[in-house]
Amino acid sequence: MGDQSAFERRLARVRACRLDLLTEGVNLRAPDAAGLLDLVTEHLEYFQAMLGDDSGAHEIVALVRHECGSSSRCSRAAPASRATPDDGCERLARRRAQVARMTLDELRAWAGELKRRAADDEQDLAVLRERLSQFATAAATGIAGVWWPG
Repeated sequence: MGDQSAFERRLARVRACRLDLLTEGVNLRAPDAAGLLDLVTEHLEYFQAMLGDDSGAHEIVALVRHECGSSSRCSRAAPASRATPDDGCERLARRRAQVARMTLDELRAWAGELKRRAADDEQDLAVLRERLSQFATAAATGIAGVWWPG
């Protein structure tokens, strides 16, 4: 059980990392397997700092893929309007440099903000799951008039 909670904590950290990078225009779901490995390898120190350990690039890629839910979902191409991979690498390098310059108090505050965002996302997902469950129940029983957000 302890191993599972440690794994869940690592997944939560990967999720926070992925969301943080997404705010910077870097989509970890967009690159193919080789591109993701290249990205993680190039910025390994950043990912290790976010995870709080010295995980290798392949292990971090596996965590990202697991957090996404499936490798096929994660490897879908980025929309055409998204930044190019080179832009993403530049943003990631800038973010890594920003993190390197942060004081311990700033890092703690940032970690708290990421944790808050992750909790908000989890809450939003719980609401969505409940609404989908209500919709599925109504569809299965043929009941009309179920509220669905527009």
